[in-house]
Amino acid sequence: QMVNADLQEKTAVAEASPIAAEEESWCTIALNAVPADQREQFAAVPQDVLCVVRGFANEKDREKATTEAMAMIAAWRVKVGYYKFFEEMHPVARDFHTWWPEKIYGLDGWGHMLQGVRVEEIDSDKLSKVEELDIDKIQGQKM
Repeated sequence: QMVNADLQEKTAVAEASPIAAEEESWCTIALNAVPADQREQFAAVPQDVLCVVRGFANEKDREKATTEAMAMIAAWRVKVGYYKFFEEMHPVARDFHTWWPEKIYGLDGWGHMLQGVRVEEIDSDKLSKVEELDIDKIQGQKM
């Protein structure tokens, strides 16, 4: 239990900490792994880049792990149309949220959302007919 509390405390401090000078060069390395046509949009939210940089800080091959993660995230963003998420709701979103009932119950001590799903109310028959890519897009848009 104590190890978990220590990890949670370190995570909370890291999330709230401003970017360190050493991390700035890692953010540049990370952004260079993003295709040029997406780099400016990705860099527009520095916290997204910093989360990846910090998330792979202790990897044995930090550069490889960081750049692979950034490339994977960039590819996912293209696949789901990430940069258009705020333009309009996905056409299946309302139905999806009816078939997958969930609620945000508040925030934990570090400001993370506490989400609950009412499993007994999930309509798996209808959900099984939704394309996987559409589910990715809806879940991505929701987050």
